[in-house]
Amino acid sequence: MFTAIAAVKIKPGMRDEWIRLIEPNARGAAAESGCLGFHLMADREDENTVWFVEMYKSEQDFKDHQQTKHFLDWMPHLERMIDSVVPNTAAFADGIYPPANGWD
Repeated sequence: MFTAIAAVKIKPGMRDEWIRLIEPNARGAAAESGCLGFHLMADREDENTVWFVEMYKSEQDFKDHQQTKHFLDWMPHLERMIDSVVPNTAAFADGIYPPANGWD
């Protein structure tokens, strides 16, 4: 399992539009055969900070997601609507549990 985690800071006044515009990408990603989970979460202390937690069967599945129409259609919105990636939040990880071959 391959996981990508990051938090972004949405520009003030753009949160509702941002959430509406990312929905097609979130739905599209969740429907991809290589996607195990695509989660967007609002930070409890700052509603304009949104966390991405994306889980894929492999890093290649993540790279394939980045070539889909729903991802490419979303990127111009992401670029114009965020102030920044929150420092020290972007990470890539490989799964430990559950095991790739499942639980015994």
